[in-house]
Amino acid sequence: MHFVGATIGRPLQFTGILSGEHSSLLQIQKRGIQVKENKETISLKIGERIRRFRTEQKLSQEELAFLAEIHPAYIGKVERGEKCPTVETLRKIANGLKIPLRKLIDIDSTTDAEESDSFYRIKNAMKELSPEQMIAVAEIVEKITSMMNNSK
Repeated sequence: MHFVGATIGRPLQFTGILSGEHSSLLQIQKRGIQVKENKETISLKIGERIRRFRTEQKLSQEELAFLAEIHPAYIGKVERGEKCPTVETLRKIANGLKIPLRKLIDIDSTTDAEESDSFYRIKNAMKELSPEQMIAVAEIVEKITSMMNNSK
């Protein structure tokens, strides 16, 4: 059985879910390399990402729960990795955070993803600015970038 990876677009081969005491291990074959992720580890990583995005936006768990239409206690359990949310719940949380769902589930973030996060934070910060203010911010960013490039 083949699936296309949501974030990388490459074919992934699902090799199965182990049974018995190892039932929480998921094996995926990618380019001949076997990757094993423990369900609890994945839950922790997703929970950490949710907490990071929530705190960056200066939202309390209660505020995010209200925006996502989820019980506040459940948000806390997800952030601590105690609960593994469904895709639908993750979609609600992403909507509450006003971020794409892929940002929550991309637990193997790379430099590109970190750069994308930075861009997204800048974009969110500029939403309330007037066109003139946006131009001023762009000019400041260009000057800072130029100074940083010259100091290398």
